[in-house]
Amino acid sequence: MPRLLQAMAPHPTLQGEGSPRLTVVGRRVTGRSRLYFLGEADRAPTFVAKVPLADAPSHHPPLDAPAQFEALRRSHAWFRQEDRHAVVEPVACLPDLGALVMRHAPGPTVAASLARALADPVQARQAVGAAGDFLRRFHAHGAAADAEVDLRALADDLGEEALAVLTPLGLQPTRAVLQALREAPRSRVAVRQVLRHGDFVGANLIVSGPNSVTMIDPSLAECGLPDDDLARFLAHLSSTTSLMAGLAWPPAARLRRELEQAFLAAYGSTPNPPAVFEIRLLRQLLLRWARRTEHAMARASGTALRAQRLVVDLHMGRLLDRCAVRLRQALREPPFAEPVG
Repeated sequence: MPRLLQAMAPHPTLQGEGSPRLTVVGRRVTGRSRLYFLGEADRAPTFVAKVPLADAPSHHPPLDAPAQFEALRRSHAWFRQEDRHAVVEPVACLPDLGALVMRHAPGPTVAASLARALADPVQARQAVGAAGDFLRRFHAHGAAADAEVDLRALADDLGEEALAVLTPLGLQPTRAVLQALREAPRSRVAVRQVLRHGDFVGANLIVSGPNSVTMIDPSLAECGLPDDDLARFLAHLSSTTSLMAGLAWPPAARLRRELEQAFLAAYGSTPNPPAVFEIRLLRQLLLRWARRTEHAMARASGTALRAQRLVVDLHMGRLLDRCAVRLRQALREPPFAEPVG
């Protein structure tokens, strides 16, 4: 840690800060990174130093520090042109230490707002609406060349990935999911592509106002379907622990659906055919099911583990089956439906 503080001391961004004496005022380890909160003693943090974990046990391994810093620099410049929302300011890349430094963004995360959704549904709706509006603008800045995808190939790839991810955990896709994937035709469709955020979830968005957010962790690693960012956010939203109460309490299920709709409405119409979106949502729901199961297995055992897994399995199974129903419906619409006559 002394090396990190020494490396930051001469950085030009600090010259306008009154040359504060930086120290570590907090730290946190996530599944993908080590975070060090830096500032003056007994004061709120001014900067955050992030050290990506190269061996992170994740289905979405993090980029290295220089790549993350470049993504942050690029997206920060995009949102300096916008009248709402922001991307946290990049401060320094310290490749010798495998770290990047950004300005600290105070405030609760969208994920925290979702955790309190049952107690404060108005704030949760505002937070997810702001997230949807942010992502719409983000994708507009990152627009890339259109492409074509084979729907059958998307479905086959998902089936193989699902088995690889779920089988070691004693899980398997539901019958409805497997049936829907089997019905995907061998059909090439034009799709819109963007520079994907890569990890667009509530934990990476700070609520900075009633209808605005500040994003803290872009990847921009590759061009791909914007549906992936949409689906990842929805999978995390829908599997928020407090909203799993909908299994036994209908108001929680209604609120979850309202929040999903608020996010999608703020984003606008999904840019690609509904069948493509539903396949990508199925993928994110399956990955999220695996992650929630891994989390339960790491933190509980015995009766507590069985109870947690039962709740997660029932909830995720319902989400997956409903998504599978929507996929089958989408496959019955043009351009996939068989012509009549």
